[in-house]
Amino acid sequence: MTSLNLSVITIEEIYYGLTAKPNPRIQNWFKNFLTTHCQILPITSEIAKCSGELRGFLRTQGKRRSQADLLIAATVKYIL
Repeated sequence: MTSLNLSVITIEEIYYGLTAKPNPRIQNWFKNFLTTHCQILPITSEIAKCSGELRGFLRTQGKRRSQADLLIAATVKYIL
């Protein structure tokens, strides 16, 4: 299997779900999956800047988006 790129924001959202509905088998599987198949992408200052600008622009258009969603989108934009 090739490496899967995941934003740290995505990791937080997954752990939130795993904690809200605990299942030790799934939690252990996910921890192993992260360490063996994933590359974790950090939020850099460039990604934060891109996210803030995109979020601000969307707000001027009357479109509200969550900070988490825009950080994930900016991470994807930055790595492509």
